[in-house]
Amino acid sequence: MGITEPAIFGVNLRFGRPFLFALCGGAAAGFAGALLGAASTGMGVAAIPGIVTYLYSAEAIRNYFIIHGVGMLVSGLLCWFFFDPNKAEAELEAKKAE
Repeated sequence: MGITEPAIFGVNLRFGRPFLFALCGGAAAGFAGALLGAASTGMGVAAIPGIVTYLYSAEAIRNYFIIHGVGMLVSGLLCWFFFDPNKAEAELEAKKAE
């Protein structure tokens, strides 16, 4: 839907760590999908519009929400515990001052 690019380039790549944590969340979601044997009926559509490709069974929709939950939980918890935005902003300002 075109809303992820500003988040990637404006926040994640700017600070670095959130980008790596998002990668870890995506990897964990992919692993969960592999463990659950998830399969969609289409390709190329992700996130909210992607639910349409999982409407073929109740188990597929359940797996869809589990996979997305795992990805959000892993990346969110990594950011919560290992990223301080105030400290990162201060480090960024210090680098600009040099």
